[in-house]
Amino acid sequence: MFSGELYFNTKKELVTFYKLNHPEVYNNYLKTESEIRLCKFYGFRKLLNRGNQERISKFTESLTEFNLARILIPKVLNTFQYEPNEYRGREVDFKFNNILISVKSISAKDYEKLEFKEFQKLRKEGGGEKNFQHKEFSNTSIEFVENSLGMPTMSRTETGNIGFSDSDLFQMSPVLKSLGLLDSFKEDIYKKVIFINNYSKHFHYYHIKDIANWYFELNIKNYIPIFYSDPSWYLRMFKQEVKNNNVDAIVFMCCPDSILVWPKNCFSDMIGNDRRLVVYSRDKDLLKVLDTIFT
Repeated sequence: MFSGELYFNTKKELVTFYKLNHPEVYNNYLKTESEIRLCKFYGFRKLLNRGNQERISKFTESLTEFNLARILIPKVLNTFQYEPNEYRGREVDFKFNNILISVKSISAKDYEKLEFKEFQKLRKEGGGEKNFQHKEFSNTSIEFVENSLGMPTMSRTETGNIGFSDSDLFQMSPVLKSLGLLDSFKEDIYKKVIFINNYSKHFHYYHIKDIANWYFELNIKNYIPIFYSDPSWYLRMFKQEVKNNNVDAIVFMCCPDSILVWPKNCFSDMIGNDRRLVVYSRDKDLLKVLDTIFT
């Protein structure tokens, strides 16, 4: 998976990369900006202005909202709103029909950036191994070697010492906190959905499955939760005293390599045994609606 936050430091660097290497994507980005501007839905200027941030993590967050709006607008234009006033401070980014969506991005963590730099360093040196003890609950070892054909092989091993690794905490904590904020207020009219886009190489499908299993109490057969040794971690990361079950669906997407403009129909791509975009909900009618949107 291509992660802009590992390879680039600013918006300018990322956009210039596409302009020089993938001009068709860059031109599509400019075209989409113009199309959104012409739609003039509630909040369209604010949505486009979010893309002016040079800090790479903030820019990639804006790309998630930009691309999601690009998908939604043709389907729900008449009711589409961005950051509606009545939900200010309520973690709501999009409102349309009978749905509220909170949009979140999983960014590359500092430890990922550090390890990536070490990988690059080992590659320049022709290979080697590096051990880290930069976490509280686990140790990490990375290795770069070239085989007899000169093909590079990179490996990463993280060993936890209390039943789970620090990476599980670092990756899942922001998602559970965002879920907790959306869960903290009740909404009787609209369905509340959290849409999570993943830019991190270390957030895996089993992480979102674990979060959905805990939040919706799916009771998946033979499933062992990540924090089975200490379930209190879930509520601690949730940052709320109780779970109110006020969120109706969790949508998770593994970001495509073309992060500037998502390819059409990318939601159905398979990554190993998983669909690029997965939806968790107990509401069967809402599942059908979301499946129709994201096809």
